[in-house]
Amino acid sequence: MVEGWKGLPGAHLPAVYALDLPAHGDTRLFEDCPADYGMAATAQGVKQWTQKVQPGPWAIAGYSMGGRLALYIAANFAEYFPVTVAIAASPGLASKKDRQARQTLDSQRAHTLEQCAEDGTFGDFLARWYQMPLFSNLAKHPSFGTMLRRRRRNNPNLLASSLRHLGLGQQPFLLPGLANYSGTLHLAVGDRDSKFMAINQAIAHHCPGAQLTVIPNSGHTVPLENPIALARLLTKALI
Repeated sequence: MVEGWKGLPGAHLPAVYALDLPAHGDTRLFEDCPADYGMAATAQGVKQWTQKVQPGPWAIAGYSMGGRLALYIAANFAEYFPVTVAIAASPGLASKKDRQARQTLDSQRAHTLEQCAEDGTFGDFLARWYQMPLFSNLAKHPSFGTMLRRRRRNNPNLLASSLRHLGLGQQPFLLPGLANYSGTLHLAVGDRDSKFMAINQAIAHHCPGAQLTVIPNSGHTVPLENPIALARLLTKALI
């Protein structure tokens, strides 16, 4: 469950639904209520939607922001989602000081996005975003240009709302809840993503039942950089 997973090659899975998170892709909120962009409301919406489509247990998978949401859902709705796959995801920041600092940073980035909407420089913002060290390998990928053009179709004002309310600084620290997760937790991280390698090793250490898979030849953007290896993991985890 995450925007951007459509068309993974080699995946032979039962019914798969790729959802765009609020402010991403084609997903729009009916009312402009800031709280509806937050993690609690988004997770509740995913739970309600899945139970409307098919009552009963589901497997959930997510990448990056979607992975953080998947971890939140695992920690809070384990009875509905007994299988969770989190790719390049974080359980959140442990200290209040760190969360406040990240909220400040995300607020600054959101303000920049809103300025981009006014002056038409959203493309420049995205170019700078993908120059961050986290994405150091991504610009060399042959599909990078296609991905960038797809990202440009998003609305920068809506992305600003998402960043303010679904950003890492707003996320509760999930590790204590994940340690008690009764389902099967799969963690995946690219072998070149040193930052999230350490984060996911820490999750695996605190959650004895978690299974950590290192995706070869991949940085942070696992679904783009090695989709075949990821598809194999999903097939193994979700069937």
